[in-house]
Amino acid sequence: MLFLYDLYKRLKQSKMFLANPQKSYIGLLSGIKNVRITPCFNTLSEIHFTIYEEENGEKNKYYDKIKEKRLIEVQYIGWFEIQEPNEKNDGLVAYKEVSCLSLENTLIGKKIHDVDGIFALYDVTDTEHSLMHIISKESGWGIGHIDNELLGKWRTFSIDSSQIYNLLTQDISKSFDCVFTFDTYQKQINAYKLSNIGELTDIVISYKNILKEYISESSADTIITKLKIVGADGVDIRAVNPSGMNYLINVDYFKVPISEDEGWMTQGLVDSLNNYQSVYNGYITQYSSILSTLKQYQSELTTLNSQLTDLDSQLKAEQGVQGTYITMYNGTPPVGSNEYNLYLASVNNINTIITNIANKKAEISVKQSQINSTQTALDDISFDLDMSKYFTQEQLAELNVFLTENEEYSDNTFTVTDTMTQEEIIDLKLELMNNGKNELQRASQPQYTIKITASNLFTIVDDNQGLSYDKWKEKLVVGNLVSIKLRDDYIITVRLMKMEIDLDNPQDIDLTFSNATRLDNELIQLGELQAQAGRTASALSLAKFGYDKASKLTNPVREFMNGTLNATLNKMINNDNQEIYMDSYGLHGRKWLPDQNKYDDSQVWLNNNTLLFTDDSWKSAKSGIGKFTNSIGET
Repeated sequence: MLFLYDLYKRLKQSKMFLANPQKSYIGLLSGIKNVRITPCFNTLSEIHFTIYEEENGEKNKYYDKIKEKRLIEVQYIGWFEIQEPNEKNDGLVAYKEVSCLSLENTLIGKKIHDVDGIFALYDVTDTEHSLMHIISKESGWGIGHIDNELLGKWRTFSIDSSQIYNLLTQDISKSFDCVFTFDTYQKQINAYKLSNIGELTDIVISYKNILKEYISESSADTIITKLKIVGADGVDIRAVNPSGMNYLINVDYFKVPISEDEGWMTQGLVDSLNNYQSVYNGYITQYSSILSTLKQYQSELTTLNSQLTDLDSQLKAEQGVQGTYITMYNGTPPVGSNEYNLYLASVNNINTIITNIANKKAEISVKQSQINSTQTALDDISFDLDMSKYFTQEQLAELNVFLTENEEYSDNTFTVTDTMTQEEIIDLKLELMNNGKNELQRASQPQYTIKITASNLFTIVDDNQGLSYDKWKEKLVVGNLVSIKLRDDYIITVRLMKMEIDLDNPQDIDLTFSNATRLDNELIQLGELQAQAGRTASALSLAKFGYDKASKLTNPVREFMNGTLNATLNKMINNDNQEIYMDSYGLHGRKWLPDQNKYDDSQVWLNNNTLLFTDDSWKSAKSGIGKFTNSIGET
């Protein structure tokens, strides 16, 4: 945003052009009075002005063309959309009071539909699952800067229909912990981590320079110091939080010893909190290292299970070949025939695959033991961080006074699906915890809003002490961080959230600073309420995709008492390690020999109307009961 200056470096009014919604110019506006420009950070900027029907006794050329939805370009500052103009007549002349919102307001009237699944914020390799590409396609806005920290992150959304502006600045902003800015000249959307946006300037505003008066507002009554953090369908942070809890605590604001003039806590509680924090910090590196090992083991387990699945598929395929021949010949093919050789090759393959499956299951068992041991190490750290070990009952009672909870931090875009690996689940929970931690860092401090009336540095060159304001003019931009010296002993650093500049009276300027992330007023809220209403009517759901916990499939060996077939009761009682299973080729009976890592060669197979027996793992059928067909087709 650039302001224009005259030869004496005094602020002058920028030219204002009227245009159609597609930015085709209608003309240069004249007869404009009472121009107020309000650039804002992380919300819609505004301009307000009055335009008269007549100028110098003549009809204002573009007066009647000032209509809702048309655009205003304030030269070098930005593009704005006209809201409903308010036409008045004071008995002498007709005029319109016009309010405009920055061009991104048009995104409230744009929607995206049917966005279901897992999406990245930005992924040039998969634009169909890139939210920025989807939004760009639907809105006509381009994609500008995307912080590197926001790449490679994925979230789960289920959106029937949603206004784009509302979705960006609320749901997506929260889920990816980012802030969006809008370049109204290039019509581009940018995404930043909050910590990466704005410059920490060397500006110190005080009564000795431009500060005239201020109003300080604080929301200390809304401080939150304990925050439960959850995702969709039971997802929480217990597995990645060193304390093992599903919540985080931050009482840093109150951690000041009581003295005569200030303080909140007893010295004993402050000392215990510092000690606990020191122990906690000491465990962080160890916990992170163990967690990385767990992720590695989970990845290796995923690979082993995939390999086991492949082996099971191979076994099923070979058993299909074997079953086909058994069905065709009511037993094994004739020895020496080509079919028998193919059949025998299949039997040998089956035996090899069965051995490989047994070995793979043993590897999986070892890996699972490593995972269990690693998880135990994490649980031990959580046990060691039990707060009752570091605080007396009296201190815990005192600490409880400062623990304030409100609504939980809930983000349903953090969803665990049945297609995710365990290491992906860990990464997702870590991101969820980090987002919650950042939110708690903000919520655990009073939200200050300081409104300042300042001598307008845009109209002066320097003060009586020779201080030059040229650099200040460049750095006093919404979003930047500045320091305010309210008293000799009280300096705070806050972000410039809003500037209110009356171009007809530029001597004074109203500045709003805050450590909050967003400011709203009634005009802006009205637009976003429209978006909210549309979103509610469209039944936006961010939690359609549930968390399907993949239960581990186990085939425990059935343990029965030793015995023999009891024909009278008509039931079969098997010895240990015996298996009976059924597939499309009949009922199979066999016994596992764990010491040999194979099945017993003697097996039984009930197929169609034939019961077959083998003593060489189906290289041949030694005997059978039922209906058979000989080599010349006789039954």
